[in-house]
Amino acid sequence: MNDNTLENITTWASLYFPPREICTLEQLPWDEFEIRFLDEEDPVHQAFMKGVLQAEAEQRAKIKKLARDGSPAAQLLISRFLNNQKQGI
Repeated sequence: MNDNTLENITTWASLYFPPREICTLEQLPWDEFEIRFLDEEDPVHQAFMKGVLQAEAEQRAKIKKLARDGSPAAQLLISRFLNNQKQGI
């Protein structure tokens, strides 16, 4: 798979498209994509996860801003994020 396709996979994943829909958008055969997607070492899997994590990072940044602005719901989420982060260390 070329670099352009991998970049597109990252973009589609960051926009919350699931793997099967990304295959349709990129005109990729599902059987081949699925094998590569399930291998965590494969660039296809890594491109997808990069997009997922980029989208999550954008959301967390917005939540952090809301928490700083005094949103109790956002402050609770930030507390959960911090606890999860500490457990992962």
